[in-house]
Amino acid sequence: MRIVRLKAVRLVATLVALIVLCSTLVVPAGAIGVEGQWVPVAGPPGAAPTSIVPSPIHLYDSTVFVSTSSAGVFRSSNGGGSFARLNNGLTDLTVHDLAVSPKVWVDGVMIAATASGILRTTDTGLNWSAVGSDLGTGNVQSVAMSADFENDHNAYAAVFGSGIYRSQDGGVTWVNQGVGGIDDLAISGVSVSPAGPKEVFAWTRTKIFRSANYGKSWTRVSKGLPDGASAQFLSVNLTPDFRNSKTLFLATANEGMYKSTDSGLNWASAGLKDFGRINGVAFSPNYGQDEKVFAATQLGGIFKSVDRGVNWNEINVGLAGLDFSVVAITHSFLDDHTLFAASQTGILYKTTNTGADWFKISGVASAQIAGIGFSSNYGSDATLVGATHSGVFRSDDGGWRWTSITADLPNTDFEAFAVSPNYPADGTVVAMLGDAGIYRTFNSGEWWGQQNEGTTTILRAVPRTIAFSPNYANDNLVLAGGGSGAFRSIDGGATWTQANEGSTYTDVASFGFSPAIAADGVVFAGTAGGGLFKSVDAGQSWTQSSAGVTNGMINAVAVSPSFATDRTVLIATAGGIFKSTDGGATWTGVHSGNFIGLALSPDFGSDRFAFAITEGPGGGVFGSSDGGDTWSELGNGLASDLPTMIAVSPDYGNDQNVFVGTSNYGLWVFKGTPS
Repeated sequence: MRIVRLKAVRLVATLVALIVLCSTLVVPAGAIGVEGQWVPVAGPPGAAPTSIVPSPIHLYDSTVFVSTSSAGVFRSSNGGGSFARLNNGLTDLTVHDLAVSPKVWVDGVMIAATASGILRTTDTGLNWSAVGSDLGTGNVQSVAMSADFENDHNAYAAVFGSGIYRSQDGGVTWVNQGVGGIDDLAISGVSVSPAGPKEVFAWTRTKIFRSANYGKSWTRVSKGLPDGASAQFLSVNLTPDFRNSKTLFLATANEGMYKSTDSGLNWASAGLKDFGRINGVAFSPNYGQDEKVFAATQLGGIFKSVDRGVNWNEINVGLAGLDFSVVAITHSFLDDHTLFAASQTGILYKTTNTGADWFKISGVASAQIAGIGFSSNYGSDATLVGATHSGVFRSDDGGWRWTSITADLPNTDFEAFAVSPNYPADGTVVAMLGDAGIYRTFNSGEWWGQQNEGTTTILRAVPRTIAFSPNYANDNLVLAGGGSGAFRSIDGGATWTQANEGSTYTDVASFGFSPAIAADGVVFAGTAGGGLFKSVDAGQSWTQSSAGVTNGMINAVAVSPSFATDRTVLIATAGGIFKSTDGGATWTGVHSGNFIGLALSPDFGSDRFAFAITEGPGGGVFGSSDGGDTWSELGNGLASDLPTMIAVSPDYGNDQNVFVGTSNYGLWVFKGTPS
């Protein structure tokens, strides 16, 4: 949200070494992954950025830091082309704000504000440690460093419910100077004068306070402002020439921008009232001369003013959508004309011509992956679709770059989604969005429509799974499951009928189709507590099929691609993995554990490779090379112990790629085979 502004200086060897060490390990499709280990995929994006901070010497090192609302801190060493996670020791991944030292390449200091306190690094993000154990409630909303931090070591923290804290030792220890004059401790932000650490501003959603004595006492400054309860104050932003101009801008949620030219004593409207929340403000480092200020808005995209906020012009060429959360500017703007911006869904953009046009750069990996699906022509078109809790995204290069396809969706609360096996031809994706129900696109996400006809409210309240028939191009069959059982659509998801005949337990958590469904009609349905059921009429009716299964929570079903001949099915349960070689008539336990996901190689009939994930702390990925009879932990390097889903590349015979989604670290890929 704020950028430490200092003149650019020459790059030194220390930062070069750190950048090389943290550079990301992702390469384009066709060579994705590193043999024998897990590496992060470049997306899909999704974690909403809370701040973008270009390095103080960005002109030389091309480094950009990004903090996110749910996935921690990231760094790019190539101007945003790719990002590496900087979360070692970062115990809270909900980072409200990030402050970077003006001499970060020397002292390595960054300070992260989180809901559980302050985290600090002295090695440019390689390792973090908690500091400030005396920060009151610990819910830190914002941090700000003195412009002369390298010498005076001053920093301020806004702690919700406790007030403003000051550090004089570079962020190691913190002291509440006092709350005299502050009559509302719901503090949401703090800014410090570029002229020195003595003058400080703090704000809540309804009030603004100013201190002229290092935060020891405060005065409310509000003359000319609208009622804060309706306006909702979001951020107070001081201009680079504040020492002389005493100018600051206030961004609001409902009343646009306000401006003061006397240290906040008097305010006047500065426009942008019709564009929703003003989510971010950035100034040219040469603002005193060129008068340029930029704003990120909720409804209008990015705006630029060249007359100190008197007039604004939108600069949205190249941007997708208009809901932007952050805008940031480089310290070398006079030379490189570079700004960065981020959408609420985590897609990052860059301009190198002062906003005349923008281009997408790598997104920041999502905190939680709901699922991924592949084009049936993945080996040639490298297309996959990923759903996160921030939206749906498509990649046409094996995961290297991602495009949002979330337009028209009412929210991004994805519980389940599935990609048509005929996706290259029909562009169909069906998603279940919690209480909003089922949505479908048949043009690769350019338009989504609600498709709840025939479903029940309990399915929409407790959605769990959705799956396409392997013969979808001919039968248009889609199944959905949730709190009220199985639902069946034979028109591609447009309308639905309940299909619980014969089922004695109506909370469906997973489906598994026979690849030969056109001939045998076989579908399996795993329930959330009632065991496994089987259908031989394409999901119209069901019979219990759990003989030998000792746990009723069936989280995933994987049917052999050669089911017509080998009759093999694997299921993942809360009590372990079970295997059947007689089409589901009987089952044998093959591995214990709380398993939540299964995936088979597309050549399982010949290579016998199977993959599974376990849930919870200590969760991991397991592989089998003998058809699921024995299992061993797969690979090394996976940074999260909370996997959420697993999938195998349709081109596994060539690329040997296994994908795992996580709850905290986005999408990862393993290249190799089980031992």
